Amino acid sequence: MKTRLYSIFFFAALMAAMLGIGLPAQAQSRTLDPASLLNPDGTLDLTSNPHGVFDLRGWDVTLDTQRGPVLTPSASASAAPDASAWTPLANDGLNYWVYALAVSGSDLYVGGEFTMTSDSGVTLNRIAKYSSGVWLPLANNGLNGPVRALAVSGSDLYVGGYFTQTGNEAVRNLNNIAKYNGSAWSALANNGLDTAVYALVVSGSDLYVGGHFTQTADGTVKDLNFIAKYSGSAWSALARKGLNGEVYALATSGSDLYVGGIFTETGDGTMTLRRIAKYSSGVWSPFANGGLDHIVYAIAISGSDVYVGGWFAKTADDSVTNLWFIAKYSGGAWSALPHDGLHDEVYALAVSGSDLYVGGRFTQTADLEVQNLNYIARLPGLTPGPTVYVATFRSAGARDGWILESSETSNKGGTLNSAATTFRLGDDAGKRQYRAILSFNTASLPDDAVITKVTLKVKRQGVT
Repeated sequence: MKTRLYSIFFFAALMAAMLGIGLPAQAQSRTLDPASLLNPDGTLDLTSNPHGVFDLRGWDVTLDTQRGPVLTPSASASAAPDASAWTPLANDGLNYWVYALAVSGSDLYVGGEFTMTSDSGVTLNRIAKYSSGVWLPLANNGLNGPVRALAVSGSDLYVGGYFTQTGNEAVRNLNNIAKYNGSAWSALANNGLDTAVYALVVSGSDLYVGGHFTQTADGTVKDLNFIAKYSGSAWSALARKGLNGEVYALATSGSDLYVGGIFTETGDGTMTLRRIAKYSSGVWSPFANGGLDHIVYAIAISGSDVYVGGWFAKTADDSVTNLWFIAKYSGGAWSALPHDGLHDEVYALAVSGSDLYVGGRFTQTADLEVQNLNYIARLPGLTPGPTVYVATFRSAGARDGWILESSETSNKGGTLNSAATTFRLGDDAGKRQYRAILSFNTASLPDDAVITKVTLKVKRQGVT
C-alpha cells in the first residue's frame, strides 16, 4: 500500500510539473478526463499539449519505470462529475442574446435580440416558439425591437420590451407591451407604457409589469415607479410608491410576488431591498444575506425553490460566493448550481417539469467544462416540490342559473332556469328556496392539480 501511495504521489507531482507551470489560474483549474488522453496500453498521450488537472476518481494508477504512469479503470469506480448536464438546443441555439423565456404546455417561447437561429436556418425576428425541437416564427414577422419579457395567461402571450410595432409594420402603437393570442397581436390599455418593459408575470387575472417606465404611454396613469399591476384594462401602482430603480425580473408562487432588478429600496425610501425582494399582500420584504451584490435579471420558481439569474457573483454581505451569474434560493439559504454556474450574464429563466431553461450572454459554464451553449441551455434534474397556483375563474354566464324548489321544505326542484344572467339566493314570497347553478371553465389548471381552497365572490344586484 505504501508503494502504491508513493506512486500516486509521484504521478500527481509529475502531472503538476508537466501541466501546471506557467499557466494562468483559470487554465490550471480546468478538469481533464484521463480517458480522452490514453494510449491503448494505458499510458498518457500528451502530444496535444493538454492544460489542466486530472480527475483520477475511478482510475487505478501504477508507475512503470520505462513507460511512466499507467492508468486502468478501477473495479469500483466512483462517478466523475457529469460534464453534460447543460445541453444546447436545436440549430445550435440562436445568433444573439436571449432575454426572456416562457413555457406554455410543451412549447417554449423565447424573446431577445436574435434575428435567426445560430446556423442561419430559421429567421425569427426577436421572438420565437420552440416546439418539439423545432424553432418557429410568430405572426407578422415578430417585432421591430428587442423583447425583454414574456408571460403566458391561458392561450394569450404577453410580451414586453423596447418595440413599438410588429416586424412587418402591420400592427402599430404597441408601445413596449403587447398581447399575442397565438395568431394576432394587440395593444394594451392606455397605449401601453412610456418606456421599456423588462419583466412580466401573471397572477390569477392580474398581470404584473416591471421595467424602466413611470407612467402609461398616454400619460393618464402616473407614478407607477418601475412596477405596476394591470387588472382588467386598468393600470395601478404598488405599495410604498413602488421601487427606486429598474425592475428586470418578476415571478409568483401562490400569492407571493418575487421581484428582481437594480433597485435598493422602496420608492418612498422606507425599506432597504438589495436587488431582490418579495411582495405579499401589499407588504415588501427582503431576502437573506442582504440580497445579492449586483443586478438580478431573471427569477423562476420550482416548487419552494427560487432560481435567480443576472450579473452577480455573491450575496450582498459577501458570505456566499461562487454564485456566478445564477443561483438557487431555498429555505432562506443561497447555493451555487453545477459547474459553479455560467461564465457570463443570465437574462432569462424558465422551469418546465424537472428542467431549468436558461438564456443570456453565456456560451459555456463558469468552470469552462461545458462548451457551445450559445446563449441558451437546459439544466435537467430539478427536484421541485408542488407548485402553488392562484387562479381566478369567472362563471360561464350561458351555463349559470337557478333551481326553485316545488314547495316549502320539499327539497325538490320545481322550476329551473339554466340561462339566467343573474342567479337567485334565499327564499321567494312562498318561502320556497332557490339553489344557484354556477359553471366554471378550469381547463387552464394542470390535469393533476389539487384544489385546496376556493373563495367565491358574489356581487349583489338587488333584493326582492
